[in-house]
Amino acid sequence: MQRSLLLLLIFAFLASHLHAQKNGILPLTGIKYFREGVWGKSIEVTINGNTLTGNQIPMNADFDLKLTYPTGFVADAKGAYHPGIKVLLLNARKDTIAFSPNMFSESKGIGFTSANFKSLTATLGYYEKLKPGDTIYQYFTFFDTKSKNKLTLDFPVTITDSLQTREMLYTASSTSGYNAAACGGIQLKKIEAYLDSIYYPKSLYHSLRSAEMLGITTEEVNKGKYEVWLFDENMKEIPLFNEAKQYAAKTFTGREEINILVQIPLNPIDTKNKKYTARYRWESGDGKKVLDIVNKFW
Repeated sequence: MQRSLLLLLIFAFLASHLHAQKNGILPLTGIKYFREGVWGKSIEVTINGNTLTGNQIPMNADFDLKLTYPTGFVADAKGAYHPGIKVLLLNARKDTIAFSPNMFSESKGIGFTSANFKSLTATLGYYEKLKPGDTIYQYFTFFDTKSKNKLTLDFPVTITDSLQTREMLYTASSTSGYNAAACGGIQLKKIEAYLDSIYYPKSLYHSLRSAEMLGITTEEVNKGKYEVWLFDENMKEIPLFNEAKQYAAKTFTGREEINILVQIPLNPIDTKNKKYTARYRWESGDGKKVLDIVNKFW
């Protein structure tokens, strides 16, 4: 691996949760995951212990990509597990700038007991030959050396001279399909995801509603910026059928609360509509507050 890239290995614990769908996308970082036997309780990217809230990585700083409480690994006769982590890095032209077939290769044969096999972390840093604005396509594969089980993460990043991290996050998830995260003092209370039609089949929407939130105002919502995406079952981005719409309103139940509704237009004659994954991301004007919701109907 080139000297311009630093790779380390450490172990750590996290508290966020993941859905069990085979392929998906994570809020905040936009990491795409592809499950083939390996999974875990959480995936998170941190810098100096703070959670990354976007896909921008600063120069001259290590970041940790962590998979906690991994599953799908087969123990050997002594009860030890033998994981591997493959890393492939490409530049904007898709030329390989670094590759490691297994970051655990130096510990081959030792294995990890159940007591210390609590999480797997790849630590990566960019220090030379890159500049702010450069794009790096990162592919991480957590795999079992004793079976064919693996988990692939597709995590493109932009090199920056700023830092997008937060100490405190609010998260929400459901077995029904959604996964949400917010930072900057935003408190999540209720998330709803549903298909909505007006004079069907004239129009159809993938609607995401975050209700009764605290720590945010309608003025902030309207002055901020938002983006929406649709992805097919292989996590390939789908062009939007029409422009998405965002609505913000107040509710009063002893204290001011905020509801945000985003409607993502779907093609009403597309029979795969319910299989698509929708993502909505909002940021305040100063970038300190972020709301990110991902949903796939089951």
